[in-house]
Amino acid sequence: MSKVVSTKQQLERLVSLMEENPQLAKGICTKLQAAKKWEDIALELNCLGPPIRTTAKWIKVWADMKSKTKKKMSQNKAEYRATGGGPNRLQSYTNIEEAIIGLLELDACVNPPGAEFGLDISDNQRLDSPEPAPADENQPPFDLETSNEDRNYAVGENTTRTPRKKRCHKTERLRLLEAQTNAQKAFYENVISNINEIKKSARETEKYAKRTYYLKKDSTKELLQMKKEKLEIYKSEVMRKQQDRKAKLQLKVALLEMKKKMLPKP
Repeated sequence: MSKVVSTKQQLERLVSLMEENPQLAKGICTKLQAAKKWEDIALELNCLGPPIRTTAKWIKVWADMKSKTKKKMSQNKAEYRATGGGPNRLQSYTNIEEAIIGLLELDACVNPPGAEFGLDISDNQRLDSPEPAPADENQPPFDLETSNEDRNYAVGENTTRTPRKKRCHKTERLRLLEAQTNAQKAFYENVISNINEIKKSARETEKYAKRTYYLKKDSTKELLQMKKEKLEIYKSEVMRKQQDRKAKLQLKVALLEMKKKMLPKP
């Protein structure tokens, strides 16, 4: 299978972007957030190409960079623990690898304190150990597998990849669990704050609704009272008119009686 070599500028920019997004680099953010950020990162890295890679390929590039750095740290740790003799096999770290080690805190994962595992390596013993051979900064430190879409930029020779079992120190797992717990705590605190705001708004709405109800109730009572008083006035007016009409009729009857009496008798 052919290989494609990412440019040093792309790899340095990838590490820089991971330093800007430490949660994404350590894989402790949500899938939705990670997918959006990785799309933006892939677009920016492809602008520095060739090679041009898909988002999934750039995710694999970052995973391989972490894996190769951890493997080199494990090999150097084994050389430190060797009894001596033979050629110097220590490997120095490039600037990119040192940045990855600092970002992911791989010292606690790959090279834990010796006393914790029954091994106490003093500073003098470390100073007496042979220095690692200098690394070539001009050569990209990570060669990654490519698909058919990347073969226009393929270089190198055929290799096979062997799966490696990931191992992590318990302190790193505890740190990740603590970070996850803190994130969940912040999320629930935010939810509780939103619920309290909703309750406060609901209480204010209830208070306003009650005030409106009582105002409408009072205004309704006043309106009914006014209508009742108007009805009473109307009834009294009708009664007065009826009495006036009756009085007029009685007066007319009296006049007719008087005229009848004043008529001459035949």
